[in-house]
Amino acid sequence: LARMILQAREEGCLKEILVIVCALEIQDPRERPMDAQQKADEAHKQFVDDTSDFRSLLNLWAFYTEQKKQLSHNKLRKLCHQRYLAARRMQEWRELHLQISHQVKEMGMHLNTADAADDAILRALLSGLVGNIGFNCEGREYQGSHGKKFMIFPGSGLCRQKPKWLMAAEIV
Repeated sequence: LARMILQAREEGCLKEILVIVCALEIQDPRERPMDAQQKADEAHKQFVDDTSDFRSLLNLWAFYTEQKKQLSHNKLRKLCHQRYLAARRMQEWRELHLQISHQVKEMGMHLNTADAADDAILRALLSGLVGNIGFNCEGREYQGSHGKKFMIFPGSGLCRQKPKWLMAAEIV
């Protein structure tokens, strides 16, 4: 994760990478209970980006930060519940982001003011996730490094698309 932050400084996408790195460090705030998977997927659909789950995290972050500005704590918590988001995890994400942003600024790094290009974000992510690249070898299965085989999580925006190559945040 630290490697991604250092590369993001070089790529001019530090603002976006800090959000993504903090999201990767906490437990996913998107809830998908067994008895309500369809409802949760529908609620999360507004955040989904068909090109990247990392971009979906940025969409979720933008939604949450905008709602945090407008709503009281109680209303925000209720909204999170309605959208199948764990309010406590969203708060953890926010607090971690504030802490790391402060540390990065103390180190003399500057956040980009303009939105970063997708390819810059992906290059920064790749610097820390190089072992999580996979090639679609058959059906829904991907072949990763060191003989790893994996599949895309069913809640992912990329699940139905079956891209030829993919970079995973985590392989379980």
